[in-house]
Amino acid sequence: FFSNLYVRSEISLESTTMADQPPSMPHPLHKMHPNKKGFDKETAVASCRMYLLNKIVSQPCMSPAGGIRRATRCSCTSIMEDDDALVESVAEYMVHWAGMLQTVQRGIIRQWWQASKLLGRDDGSKKSYILPTIDSSVTCLVCQNAIQDILKIGQYQW
Repeated sequence: FFSNLYVRSEISLESTTMADQPPSMPHPLHKMHPNKKGFDKETAVASCRMYLLNKIVSQPCMSPAGGIRRATRCSCTSIMEDDDALVESVAEYMVHWAGMLQTVQRGIIRQWWQASKLLGRDDGSKKSYILPTIDSSVTCLVCQNAIQDILKIGQYQW
């Protein structure tokens, strides 16, 4: 009986799409850009912080595969749930990332991808990317889907 219950919950989680989720919050840097006139960094960091707390931390990681965003079983971003300093550091990195040239971003993505192969875990976990933060001493591991959601990176850039 319990094994059937586990299978049912697993199936319902996999079949969850963004249509089943509450209305989505747009990425905070969708309209704001660090290189535009009138950009306020403090407001952007505050928007990124709210985005992280309301959308990223409170939900499972979303897989963008096939153009349809689906909830995964991964909840690696929950490490930020009770750590305000970590959320602030990630929010600041989001603003920093948005101000980079696209060629620089692609180079960094390539380096992350190569490093993830070295950080790959033997236990089957997909958490092989270091959470991007301003603080270089932070070494929390997250999945690729979390990185994509946090930094608004499309699936084809990988």
